[in-house]
Amino acid sequence: MKELIERAVAIKARVVSADFKEGFEREILNYGHTLGHAIELNSNFSLRHGEAVAIGMVFVAELAHSKGLLTHEEVEVHRELLKSLGLPTTYSKESWSSCIAIYCLIKKFEVSP
Repeated sequence: MKELIERAVAIKARVVSADFKEGFEREILNYGHTLGHAIELNSNFSLRHGEAVAIGMVFVAELAHSKGLLTHEEVEVHRELLKSLGLPTTYSKESWSSCIAIYCLIKKFEVSP
Protein backbone atom coordinates (compact mmCIF):
# COMPACT_ATOMS: atom_id res chain seq x y z
CA MET A 1 0.00 0.00 0.00
CA LYS A 2 2.86 2.37 0.84
CA GLU A 3 4.38 1.90 -2.63
CA LEU A 4 0.99 2.50 -4.29
CA ILE A 5 0.53 5.75 -2.36
CA GLU A 6 4.07 6.90 -3.16
CA ARG A 7 3.55 6.21 -6.86
CA ALA A 8 0.19 8.02 -6.86
CA VAL A 9 1.70 11.09 -5.18
CA ALA A 10 4.62 11.11 -7.64
CA ILE A 11 2.23 10.93 -10.62
CA LYS A 12 0.07 13.70 -9.21
CA ALA A 13 3.12 15.91 -8.62
CA ARG A 14 4.35 15.29 -12.17
CA VAL A 15 0.96 16.11 -13.71
CA VAL A 16 0.45 19.25 -11.62
CA SER A 17 3.98 20.46 -12.38
CA ALA A 18 3.48 19.92 -16.12
CA ASP A 19 0.03 21.56 -16.16
CA PHE A 20 0.22 24.39 -13.64
CA LYS A 21 -2.75 26.30 -15.09
CA GLU A 22 -5.17 23.35 -14.96
CA GLY A 23 -5.47 22.54 -18.65
CA PHE A 24 -6.15 19.24 -20.35
CA GLU A 25 -3.43 17.10 -18.73
CA ARG A 26 -4.68 17.84 -15.24
CA GLU A 27 -8.12 16.49 -16.04
CA ILE A 28 -6.87 12.94 -15.40
CA LEU A 29 -6.60 13.86 -11.71
CA ASN A 30 -10.33 14.58 -11.63
CA TYR A 31 -11.37 11.07 -12.68
CA GLY A 32 -14.49 10.48 -10.59
CA HIS A 33 -13.55 13.35 -8.29
CA THR A 34 -16.25 15.95 -9.00
CA LEU A 35 -18.96 13.30 -9.03
CA GLY A 36 -17.40 12.04 -5.79
CA HIS A 37 -17.96 15.48 -4.25
CA ALA A 38 -21.61 15.33 -5.30
CA ILE A 39 -22.02 11.83 -3.80
CA GLU A 40 -20.26 12.96 -0.63
CA LEU A 41 -22.61 15.94 -0.27
CA ASN A 42 -25.68 13.90 -1.15
CA SER A 43 -24.80 11.33 1.53
CA ASN A 44 -24.52 14.13 4.11
CA PHE A 45 -20.89 13.09 4.51
CA SER A 46 -21.79 9.59 5.71
CA LEU A 47 -19.38 8.49 2.96
CA ARG A 48 -15.78 9.58 3.29
CA HIS A 49 -14.22 11.54 0.44
CA GLY A 50 -12.22 8.58 -0.92
CA GLU A 51 -15.28 6.32 -0.77
CA ALA A 52 -17.36 8.80 -2.73
CA VAL A 53 -14.59 9.27 -5.32
CA ALA A 54 -14.30 5.49 -5.74
CA ILE A 55 -18.02 5.32 -6.52
CA GLY A 56 -17.57 8.22 -8.94
CA MET A 57 -14.70 6.43 -10.67
CA VAL A 58 -16.79 3.32 -11.26
CA PHE A 59 -19.67 5.44 -12.54
CA VAL A 60 -17.35 7.23 -14.99
CA ALA A 61 -15.89 3.87 -16.08
CA GLU A 62 -19.42 2.54 -16.70
CA LEU A 63 -20.26 5.69 -18.64
CA ALA A 64 -17.10 5.28 -20.74
CA HIS A 65 -18.12 1.66 -21.38
CA SER A 66 -21.57 2.78 -22.54
CA LYS A 67 -19.83 5.11 -25.03
CA GLY A 68 -17.56 2.32 -26.29
CA LEU A 69 -14.44 3.82 -24.70
CA LEU A 70 -13.81 1.01 -22.19
CA THR A 71 -14.51 -2.70 -22.36
CA HIS A 72 -16.65 -4.49 -19.77
CA GLU A 73 -13.45 -6.16 -18.54
CA GLU A 74 -11.78 -2.77 -17.99
CA VAL A 75 -14.77 -1.61 -15.96
CA GLU A 76 -14.51 -4.77 -13.87
CA VAL A 77 -10.82 -4.05 -13.23
CA HIS A 78 -11.87 -0.69 -11.78
CA ARG A 79 -14.53 -2.30 -9.63
CA GLU A 80 -12.37 -5.16 -8.36
CA LEU A 81 -9.33 -2.98 -7.64
CA LEU A 82 -11.38 -0.52 -5.62
CA LYS A 83 -13.19 -3.32 -3.79
CA SER A 84 -9.82 -4.93 -2.95
CA LEU A 85 -8.91 -1.68 -1.18
CA GLY A 86 -12.13 -1.85 0.85
CA LEU A 87 -13.84 0.94 -1.07
CA PRO A 88 -17.49 0.97 -2.13
CA THR A 89 -18.28 0.85 -5.85
CA THR A 90 -22.04 1.38 -5.91
CA TYR A 91 -24.51 3.96 -4.68
CA SER A 92 -28.26 3.95 -4.23
CA LYS A 93 -30.02 4.14 -7.61
CA GLU A 94 -32.67 6.38 -6.07
CA SER A 95 -30.00 8.95 -5.17
CA TRP A 96 -28.54 9.46 -8.64
CA SER A 97 -30.91 12.22 -9.76
CA SER A 98 -30.06 14.33 -6.70
CA CYS A 99 -26.34 13.54 -7.14
CA ILE A 100 -26.46 14.72 -10.75
CA ALA A 101 -28.25 17.92 -9.68
CA ILE A 102 -25.50 18.57 -7.09
CA TYR A 103 -22.84 17.74 -9.70
CA CYS A 104 -24.32 20.29 -12.08
CA LEU A 105 -24.28 22.94 -9.35
CA ILE A 106 -20.63 22.15 -8.62
CA LYS A 107 -19.72 22.36 -12.30
CA LYS A 108 -22.14 25.25 -12.93
CA PHE A 109 -24.04 23.39 -15.63
CA GLU A 110 -27.68 23.85 -16.43
CA VAL A 111 -29.82 20.75 -16.57
CA SER A 112 -32.55 20.79 -19.20
CA PRO A 113 -35.78 18.92 -18.46
